[in-house]
Amino acid sequence: MKLGTKIALGAIAAVTLAGCGGATAPSNILNPYTGAWSGTWTSATLNQGGTNTFTVFADGSVTGSYVNTNLNLTGNLVGTIDAAGNLNATVGFGASGNYTLKGNVVISAGSLNGTYTTTWQGNDYLTTSTATAASAGP
Repeated sequence: MKLGTKIALGAIAAVTLAGCGGATAPSNILNPYTGAWSGTWTSATLNQGGTNTFTVFADGSVTGSYVNTNLNLTGNLVGTIDAAGNLNATVGFGASGNYTLKGNVVISAGSLNGTYTTTWQGNDYLTTSTATAASAGP
């Protein structure tokens, strides 16, 4: 084999092997909270509670409803729960104002349990919630 042919074949092999150096991990991590959920929430410091029904989508976005049974209010829940369980959401109650929810959720024994701060009318209230899967997911 001629020297030029050997060099050309060596260069092709080097380029081919360089492309096989390994793959990078995909940046999209499966969100373990994905699915439809339904449950209850309570805030001892606000002295109120209610129910919630919501869906967590694969991208972490959350939509649903949030009911305050003490004040007879139903609001639209919109926000995010990321793959690490960080909750950041708003509940719109119209003229009665908004709740801002910030905290964490975890799955334990098949339930989605949350501990978060509810901010309403400039005050912060410790809130807990528990929800169970309403369906297999979106």
